[in-house]
Amino acid sequence: MPSGHFSPIPTLYCWVERIDPSSPHGHLPLTSFLPTSELCAWIRDEAMVGWGQAWRWQRAKDRPPLVEAGENAAITEAARVWDLVREKAQIHWAEGARDAWGSDLPVLPIAFASCAFEDDGERVLVVPAFLIITRGSTRFLVTSSIDSHDKPVFDTEVIDHQLPPAETLSIGPGAMCEEAWCGAVDEIIDALRNEEAGKVVMARDMTIISDSPFDQAALLEHLHQRYPQTWTFAVAGLIGATPEMLVSLHQGKLHSRVLAGSSKPEDADSLPLSLKDRSEHLFAVESVVAALLSVAQDVQAPARPDVLILPNIAHLSSDVYATFPQGSVLDAVAQLHPTAAVCGTPTDDALDLIHAYERTERERYSGPVGWIDGAGNGEFGIALRCGQLENNDRTLRIFAGCGIMPDSSSRSELEETQTKMRPLLEVLNL
Repeated sequence: MPSGHFSPIPTLYCWVERIDPSSPHGHLPLTSFLPTSELCAWIRDEAMVGWGQAWRWQRAKDRPPLVEAGENAAITEAARVWDLVREKAQIHWAEGARDAWGSDLPVLPIAFASCAFEDDGERVLVVPAFLIITRGSTRFLVTSSIDSHDKPVFDTEVIDHQLPPAETLSIGPGAMCEEAWCGAVDEIIDALRNEEAGKVVMARDMTIISDSPFDQAALLEHLHQRYPQTWTFAVAGLIGATPEMLVSLHQGKLHSRVLAGSSKPEDADSLPLSLKDRSEHLFAVESVVAALLSVAQDVQAPARPDVLILPNIAHLSSDVYATFPQGSVLDAVAQLHPTAAVCGTPTDDALDLIHAYERTERERYSGPVGWIDGAGNGEFGIALRCGQLENNDRTLRIFAGCGIMPDSSSRSELEETQTKMRPLLEVLNL
């Protein structure tokens, strides 16, 4: 697409240096350097944390994308914008940094991204002014600006991040009270039994209100410590710990981790024996495979799912692999989202029922969240087990959803959403 559609497209300048391992920045927890807000992060075995904004692109809710109409036009628009930015980027390497930068590290520049569940919702790309990337014991600092003569100055202050005391927090209602939500689930169950869809994912929300702004870095660090098997993320005020990888793409090799079908951890052994959970999981896997068959090669999905056991919940889990010969990770995201794991199936029928009964504005919950690099590689999870900061960071709106099947019980599904909300509630001692 011509760059004029997205003018002005800035030139992004990035300066790269290796962090001295003997300095505090070489060994202290990465969150020690983060401010309390305006941060970006993607943490699992390795980590990327950033703060400040060198460049930000955002489309507000209901603002139509500047690309040709089609499914997931908003995500495709974000992909095209990033194509234009990364093509113009200029990278400057400090002495020794390029040699130390291994081939397994991302190609600069790097943007964090988050898109709404619905195609008409908010989407955002952020290149932080400061980015620390780790590989093993090696750390790099990437400083970015859209002004070649204004390299930002790295603040070396170490911050002691704290969670708010539980007594300063209060829990507020979501869009639907529990009774109303269960009633809506019962309506959906009736619709499923009448074969209006095969599966529908219903979400609900609640709010946590603080006397003072939440410390985003503290939330991030505690989520990572409690749930190291997940991908802990923060993008534009959306913070969480997702166990589900929508898609990772590295040099054409694609991976998607599908989670659907859940139980308590102590019941994990019986989870593969549940017909309801196996059927729910199969819908989710089939939706990913079907989306990939027209655009990818060598699509491989396991015959039987594994069981992923987290501290508070167990999931049926399947890893899907493929070769994605053309396009970036955001193009793959546009092809896959929404999967049956967060929407239902068939997609259009499930969305109709969601719009009729859910009454919860998901915003970026259950949408794609992750990062993309200068070669189009990257990782995008599904924004689950997360909360959106609002009201000047004094309100944390948390979400959870579950797959409704014809033989579901609304009370059991409510309990599942309560379990899925536990990560953030436990971190805050609520």
